[in-house]
Amino acid sequence: MVNIIIGSNSSIGQSLVDHLKKKKLSNNYLFFSKSNKNKGKFLKLDLDSDIKILKNLPINNCFFLSSPRYVKKNFSKKKYEKEFTWIKKVVENCNIKKMIYLSSSTIYQKNHFIGVNKLKIERYLSSRKKKFKILQIWRPFNLVSFNQKQLTDHFHNFLFKIIFIQKKNFIFFKVTQKIKEDIPVLMNL
Repeated sequence: MVNIIIGSNSSIGQSLVDHLKKKKLSNNYLFFSKSNKNKGKFLKLDLDSDIKILKNLPINNCFFLSSPRYVKKNFSKKKYEKEFTWIKKVVENCNIKKMIYLSSSTIYQKNHFIGVNKLKIERYLSSRKKKFKILQIWRPFNLVSFNQKQLTDHFHNFLFKIIFIQKKNFIFFKVTQKIKEDIPVLMNL
């Protein structure tokens, strides 16, 4: 049986791959990503296309980390609904012993289009839980990676861009719609 990481070029995927390499466990894994930037056991997998490369694999652990990149140009309900199609395709076509799905804390936000979709996926996986020996759904909060080569538009990455790339030491934020003034926030480095 093989262990796989789908979305291995994501920030979390890269951190997991680095951890596995550090612990000398990476030989037990195949790493899949839409963009095959890395060499070695990294394989190209476009979840919008045929996933025949996965269909015949007896999969022990499947880490599903793939999601549309969290950047403003992708902020649409339609774009994020692709993830449901992707995971459904993997679940229905693969023999997986242990499924680990990376959800999001946005499920707790009312009518957040990403959260609504992630919750839909969680419910789908839960309804198919007998297909797996083990099903884990992770809902991480406040993720920050050591590898910030691929900055997203998450708030912490937004701050990284301002502090380290634009080299600013302060920025003005609007706190709420009720408060009509900007509040200066000084960022000490």
